[in-house]
Amino acid sequence: MESNLSKFIKFITSRLFILALGFFTIFCILGVYLFKLQIIEGEYHQSKVNTNVLRELPISAPRGTIYDRYGKPLAVNKNAMSIKLDPSIDVENRDEVLLNLVKLLEKNNEKMIDELPLSAEKPFEFQTTENEEIRWKEEVFGKERSQLTKKQLEMNGDDFFQELRNFFDIDPELSDKDARKVLSLKYSLYQKRYRKYQPITVATDIKDKTIAEIEENYDKYPGFYIDVEAVRYYPEGELVSHIIGYTGKITQEQYESLKDQGYNQDDIVGRIGIEREMELYLRGKDGSTSVEVDPLGQRKQVHKVENPIPGGKIFLTLDLSLQKKVEEILVNKLTNIILSRIERSPSKTEPPIYIQDLLAGLVSTNTISTEAILKAPADTAQKAIADRLKSKIKNMKEDTDEEEGKSEVELAKEALIDMIKAREISSKNMISVMVEQNVITADDQFRKNLERGTISPIEVLKERISTGEISPHELGLDPSTGAVVVVDVHSGEVLSLVSYPSYDNNKFINGIDYEYYKKLQGDPTIPMFPRATQGRMAPGSTFKMITGIAGLEEGVITRSERINDKGIYTDAGLPYARCWIYSSYHVGHGLTDITRALEVSCNYFFYETSYRMAKANGKNGIEQNGLNVLRNYASKFGLDRKTGIELDEYEPKLSDRDVIRSAIGQGTHNFAPIHMARYIATLANGGTLYNLHVVDSVKTYDGVTVLEKEPEVLEKSEFDPENLQIIYKGMYEVTSGDEGTVRAVFKDFPIKVAGKTGSAQEQLSRGEHAWFVGFAPYDDPQIAIVVAIPYAYSSAYPAEIFRDIVAEYFGLNKEYEKASMDNLLY
Repeated sequence: MESNLSKFIKFITSRLFILALGFFTIFCILGVYLFKLQIIEGEYHQSKVNTNVLRELPISAPRGTIYDRYGKPLAVNKNAMSIKLDPSIDVENRDEVLLNLVKLLEKNNEKMIDELPLSAEKPFEFQTTENEEIRWKEEVFGKERSQLTKKQLEMNGDDFFQELRNFFDIDPELSDKDARKVLSLKYSLYQKRYRKYQPITVATDIKDKTIAEIEENYDKYPGFYIDVEAVRYYPEGELVSHIIGYTGKITQEQYESLKDQGYNQDDIVGRIGIEREMELYLRGKDGSTSVEVDPLGQRKQVHKVENPIPGGKIFLTLDLSLQKKVEEILVNKLTNIILSRIERSPSKTEPPIYIQDLLAGLVSTNTISTEAILKAPADTAQKAIADRLKSKIKNMKEDTDEEEGKSEVELAKEALIDMIKAREISSKNMISVMVEQNVITADDQFRKNLERGTISPIEVLKERISTGEISPHELGLDPSTGAVVVVDVHSGEVLSLVSYPSYDNNKFINGIDYEYYKKLQGDPTIPMFPRATQGRMAPGSTFKMITGIAGLEEGVITRSERINDKGIYTDAGLPYARCWIYSSYHVGHGLTDITRALEVSCNYFFYETSYRMAKANGKNGIEQNGLNVLRNYASKFGLDRKTGIELDEYEPKLSDRDVIRSAIGQGTHNFAPIHMARYIATLANGGTLYNLHVVDSVKTYDGVTVLEKEPEVLEKSEFDPENLQIIYKGMYEVTSGDEGTVRAVFKDFPIKVAGKTGSAQEQLSRGEHAWFVGFAPYDDPQIAIVVAIPYAYSSAYPAEIFRDIVAEYFGLNKEYEKASMDNLLY
């Protein structure tokens, strides 16, 4: 038998005993440490948990302000209560917390700042440039562009959304709708991943009840806090948005050009307009603050503040009061043109507008929302139409494959327009839709009368158009757009720059209002397009002054020489060119000198003038030589280059073929109103070509001038003064001569003016583009004005706008009789 000692030795050397001993030892050590942590050092560690910490946080510098020439504010900052997120606060259930905040904002009808460049609803679409899209894919897939697969490069918004869900580890239980909202905030956090203590602004200008709920429930919203922030605000909104532009998160292209100036990839900068052009002056210097915060991120005490330095003050040459009047004059004229054509033709060339055209136009511009119709509740006029639309869409899809790829809303919009034009939907029902969508106001009596049929739908629309409740651009009919430029002829200062229609740049602050942006993008009148600086059109007969001065200076015509207009010009060969009067009446203007040629806008005279110039030196061939001469003189008026204005503008295009037609403003000429304004200003001042400018000066926030624009002369042409005077006289006769093309418009007008009509046909199915250019006063030019109205049918319309602007500028308030279409020459 084994002894007890042997059994003991055997027991303590067994693996089971050693294992048990090991566990016992570990538990003893853990017990000792737990005793130390909880009993001996417990009070110390509890104090550490509850101890607040100091955070060094930046204070954004207030952005500089923008004013008109008289100090009226155009872009300012207003203090607003904002919700911010401190990314340094670690939260376990981040998705849940973010979604809680989003739902709070939605409940209180607050606007969340959404910088995710993906549409807010399915189908998800990219809302960024192609380069930005590729850069985004590089980040998500962790590859350079050259390594991205074809599938990744061509991935659409819906597929990429799913990749983003994985990339940001979004809770798979969340719906795509909720996931999109959480993604927006996670994307903002990701953007600042290298700046952990840089807070993120989630929403601005929030309501008191939202503030109260967050402050009373910090445990539900850890990391979020309330702060006061300067928010950009544009007091004049649509009136100057094409000039001022708006601010937004810096793009990749902007970052690449500004990073050496100390910019970060999450900075807010000017995106377009003066906001972008003057960015370095408008940007201030950030300050900082040392803040004590608790573990949930709630601010407890401010310890130290280094105040920021505000950005500078930009003063423009723009006259805000004049700008308002110019836009008002333009819109009123467009309104009157539309009203004059409802169910009648004011002239042989202008077709009547019927109620189906008006209603279809309202749908085309999204003024009547097809999307809202599809989502309309039961027992509404919209719901009944929606049911019919869905049935029609189904049939459209079955009948053709051409509709593939279009969204339901796009198909419904097309179907609705077709049904309106085919009178499958009554005008009365469409008026009811407009009332339900608040397109027009309606009291109870109006609704009852509409239901009884005692109100005429066409009269309702005419009345709402005349009062301005429905604007010309909302109708989307011809003409519904236009542009006006007013320039000081002796300095190149731009006094007014109107592009119509426009957009509200306040909707682009702190994240784009997606619904508003979608409406703009679907509007055929293109409200975001700056027509004054980029809306190029053929100049038509407004180019004839250049041909005239060229012919006089080159000596191929004299100031008194008369050319016999036979109607058809045959010298330059086939196809024969015609004078406009021959096309209309089968006669010519007869013997015509240059003054009368401008007065009656005789094409034949300028065909002959240009052909003589082309033959004068044939070393490059007649055609090329003639074009070279025209280009040379056009260059003296700045039509071969940009104007220098501190805004985006397209390059002007001089014609490169068909010399005789180029001489009357046809060929391939293409100029924006801003280009034409510099041309007319140069002509009016006798040949001094200025760079145009809309920025006058820049001052620091405390009033020190750091930039002052002076008139910049690019070239001074030494034209024969007598040649200039004969051109001026011809332009004066346009407005005041016995045969002047717009003499009726300026009848009894107390200020002498010089001007020229112009028209250009772009689409045979639509009216001609109409121009009127000129300067005032005739004897002592001060301002040059250019008015352009696409598809206007008649140059008398821009001439009336020109006249009313001159009256406004020089303080006249008299109403003038409208021109009669029957006593105008074209």
